[in-house]
Amino acid sequence: MSVRLDVEREAEKRVILRREELNKLCVVRDVRSSDSLSKAFQRAYQIYRQCQVYVVERDYDHAYIFLWLLVELYKKKMPLHRDFYHIKYEKDRRRLDAKCRDALGLLDRILDGMLAEERQHLLDETDDDQHILDGPHAVEIVPVLTKADAVSSSLTMRLQALKGEKSPPRVDRTAKEKAFSAIRLKSQGYEPIPVAPAPIPRPPAPTRPAYPSVHGSSPAWLNADIQLRRSSIHDKAMKMREEVRMMSIPSSLVAEFTQLAEPNTLLPPHGVETCGILAGTLKDQELSITTLVIPKQQGSSDTCTMTHEEELFEFCIEHDLLTLGWIHTHPSQTCFLSSVDIHTQCGFQAMLSEAIAIVVAPRDTKKNIGVFRLTMPHGLELIQNCNLTGFHEHPSNIEIYSDAVQLRWDSNRACKVVDMRKGMVQQRFV
Repeated sequence: MSVRLDVEREAEKRVILRREELNKLCVVRDVRSSDSLSKAFQRAYQIYRQCQVYVVERDYDHAYIFLWLLVELYKKKMPLHRDFYHIKYEKDRRRLDAKCRDALGLLDRILDGMLAEERQHLLDETDDDQHILDGPHAVEIVPVLTKADAVSSSLTMRLQALKGEKSPPRVDRTAKEKAFSAIRLKSQGYEPIPVAPAPIPRPPAPTRPAYPSVHGSSPAWLNADIQLRRSSIHDKAMKMREEVRMMSIPSSLVAEFTQLAEPNTLLPPHGVETCGILAGTLKDQELSITTLVIPKQQGSSDTCTMTHEEELFEFCIEHDLLTLGWIHTHPSQTCFLSSVDIHTQCGFQAMLSEAIAIVVAPRDTKKNIGVFRLTMPHGLELIQNCNLTGFHEHPSNIEIYSDAVQLRWDSNRACKVVDMRKGMVQQRFV
């Protein structure tokens, strides 16, 4: 019963420690009045959806992080925006209020899951220790050590009696060497050389036993592990801070998008850009693009702007989709991100740090397809603090974006295409 109580107390301590480390990752940037509140609502929904997935998958650390990111963003940061209580956002507020209540309702499930994991971890540790004590070597070695210790202790006590010493008996170095010699002889098939028996001295008077304090303390086998566990939890939290989840892209997606965009790409004199939204799901720590959405938009030879964003937002909520990035053409330019593209990508990456930007540049003979991300944290932070619009220069001494490397092309999976440009949603699989 005592061991179970010790395990339970220690498990609770470790959950508190886990939460302390995870709380360091639950940091949300301020929502400024110049920021798009619609984007903030979209980001809050994306966070909620990821929290849901992690709870179902019993990934309690990630679930905890996304739950508190939602609370920090929606309950603390967004209400400071000057338009937060505007009537145009009333529907979004009601929906996010409900999502926040649902998320907080998952907190007990998350904490119970953490407690069960720590409890099992402790029980596994004690089982491992008991296995060592009950192992085959323990049966053979312990009796020999006991006999040797008894002989050496007897000799020591006899010598002390002759000298008139009153110090408690102790085993000297020679006695220990004799004990281990006895073990080696036994392991080689020889019996240890018998030692002449000595008179058994009168045992000392029993001393008062030392009882633990009323408040008690954890046994040594628990205390010895706490620092190691603290270090382990800290290391895991640091890895989570730096992690970038894998992105899976259907191999047919780029070709299908290029075909859809071709009428705009070929328009004289320099073509018109076309953009699409990459939506998908999260499963087992992998983000998968499942749907290509072509939103209503306006374009020119070097720009493309999505219109009616609320339609796309509602579509993603209705189908439980995450916004994983965007794709657009450069009809007459090379494969790169312009300053306008970089700011567009910043909006996507602020919602989801792994969001990607795919550029299709048919006339670029060296690189006609590129998959990019803003660098973290320097590139993203730089653009978040840049208030310039239109085409403009950014500092050249900072790598603002780079090729995305944490991705894989999946030739075994189809992609659904949803075209919203024609006044009605048209869907098909490719």
